[in-house]
Amino acid sequence: MSRPARMPARRQGGIAALELALLLPLFLFMIALPLFWGRVLWQYSAFQKATHDAARYLASVPIEDIQDPARANFVKNMAISIFSAETAELNSGNAIQPPVILCGAGNCGANLVPTTVTITADLTVSDIFFPSVTRNYIDSASSTQRATVTFPFVGN
Repeated sequence: MSRPARMPARRQGGIAALELALLLPLFLFMIALPLFWGRVLWQYSAFQKATHDAARYLASVPIEDIQDPARANFVKNMAISIFSAETAELNSGNAIQPPVILCGAGNCGANLVPTTVTITADLTVSDIFFPSVTRNYIDSASSTQRATVTFPFVGN
């Protein structure tokens, strides 16, 4: 009995490189956007907590401190330092602006006892990993979020 003739091996040189070239943009896209949005959500969570802690501090200061303009300025600066200390580790790609602080409907230190304390801050997170990929798919390489926290003023 004779053996069947062997088929010559087919050359596949370069096929793997071609597959990689075709699939690499898809893999890059699948990595870039989850990294960006995961970073945005993590930074927003830390940013919201910093705003919350500063508002909680401001809502619990003594009434005398919030009514006296000189002491109210010190208390506001202390709330801003709490906010700044907690947001110092965030590398958003942009400078973090100080928050806007309102006691009731106006500024603190107006000789009135506020009913609420509100702190509002904005955060812009830029994509530091793949800005060109993100810019192509979401029309921007950054995301801006606002954290607003309102507490009733409890004073003691």
